[in-house]
Amino acid sequence: MEMDKMQVVWKNQKELRCGYTTGSCAAAAAKAAAAMLFSGEEIRQVSLMTPKGIELYLEVEKIQRENESVSCAIQKDSGDDPDVTNGIFVYAKVTKKREKGVTLDGGIGVGRFTRKVLEQEAGEAAINKVPRQMIREAVQSQIEKYDWDGGADVLIYVPQGVEIAKKTFNPRLGIEGGISVLGTSGIVEPMSEQALTQTIFLEMKMLRDEGHRYCYLTPGNYGNDFLRQTLGYNQELAVKCSNYIGDAIDDGVRLKMDGLLLVGHIGKLVKIAAGVMNTHSRQADARMEVLAVHAAMAGADRETVCALMKCFTTKEALDILEERGLLEETMRTVMEKIEYHLAKRAGEKMKVSDIIRKLNKLGGENGVGILDIVENRLIGMKDHGIYETPGGTILYFAHEQLEMLTLDKETLHMKEKLAVDYADLIYNGKWYSPLQEALTAFAKKANEFCTGTVKLKLYKGNMINAGITSPYSLYSENLVTFGESDFNQAEAEGFINIWGLPTKVQALREQGKL
Repeated sequence: MEMDKMQVVWKNQKELRCGYTTGSCAAAAAKAAAAMLFSGEEIRQVSLMTPKGIELYLEVEKIQRENESVSCAIQKDSGDDPDVTNGIFVYAKVTKKREKGVTLDGGIGVGRFTRKVLEQEAGEAAINKVPRQMIREAVQSQIEKYDWDGGADVLIYVPQGVEIAKKTFNPRLGIEGGISVLGTSGIVEPMSEQALTQTIFLEMKMLRDEGHRYCYLTPGNYGNDFLRQTLGYNQELAVKCSNYIGDAIDDGVRLKMDGLLLVGHIGKLVKIAAGVMNTHSRQADARMEVLAVHAAMAGADRETVCALMKCFTTKEALDILEERGLLEETMRTVMEKIEYHLAKRAGEKMKVSDIIRKLNKLGGENGVGILDIVENRLIGMKDHGIYETPGGTILYFAHEQLEMLTLDKETLHMKEKLAVDYADLIYNGKWYSPLQEALTAFAKKANEFCTGTVKLKLYKGNMINAGITSPYSLYSENLVTFGESDFNQAEAEGFINIWGLPTKVQALREQGKL
């Protein structure tokens, strides 16, 4: 398909022309160079079937011949996609070799990986998996077509790539010296979000691979500047997520990051309070609606709400709120809503402190965790105390349920005995003691496999077990059922005889039969 007949897509009520990737350019240039090398003829147009099933017919330019090699170029056309590589020339030099097979490398303007990224090893040319395959297949097809009894070396180079790479994310991805040769479909769809979201994932993955369990998400330059100038945080841990906040959170969960700190301008982040996870204006703009609703909750009158709805910028709106003494309370509830939607998107994977706060609220609403006791002070005097610990009570009960499922009987009974001594130790202020260290070591070992899921129903001060599961459960229905099971019931007879020996001996003594 010639580019003037290239397929189009509709986005935002506009007809946009598709283009083709640097990977397609490299493969087409390699195919043309190989065809000219093995045939001896000059080729001015080359065809290439893309992985998407669209056939391209591309103009071959800048042809150069040497004794055993040919080089040529294909000019990149990104269609209507805003791409810094649009219009560049991607070159391929194909050289004959006697050994069979096609070898591939990158030259000037093609970056190299400084670290392992996905399937690419450190030191390799930044030519991704699909383009590599396209290039090799294109050259091999010409080797076979012209009956060359050997192989070929292929060098992909982009003279303009050194400068262009400075405008890309490549340096942050550990790619130095040039651009990446990319493309999974061979075709560039305009206004595509995939390339950017993939970049966000790769940046975050590299941080995770380097051992970082936390990172910062910044939608733009404002967040980066705030991190550096105000907070003094390490910008090397910052990932620019643009408008794709939801996708970035999904990536963090997928990579099992322990935490993400989102830093950005309120003009973008306030949209999250409405559940908007792509903050681009073409997706949604709920800024004034959010601020107006929360201002009303803070006591704003009708005149203030109307004034907020007429604002064009968040700064205008914040000035109104500050002027009328509503800013602090409005932003408090806005932040609560932002936290709610972020936690919901992340699957509510919370820190222990957040779990306690959450359970305090749930337990308190259901009358759980109120304790009225008479206890013994260190010096022996009785003391009447009333405690309210909903979160702690729920967690302790849930932990007990897991222990019943995952601990053997002897360990469980010993832990229950030592728990009293441990509680006294802490109550009496002897945390920094050898005994504390010893008991803590026992508790850690005893709870090595105490993990799983506990479902509880809270009702009028009661906690009802609604189900327990654990990958380390010691319960097996096949072993303990009174019906047919994996356990041979006949084996119990010998055990009963041995187990009952002490009792049998005692009875014989009492009967005078010993």
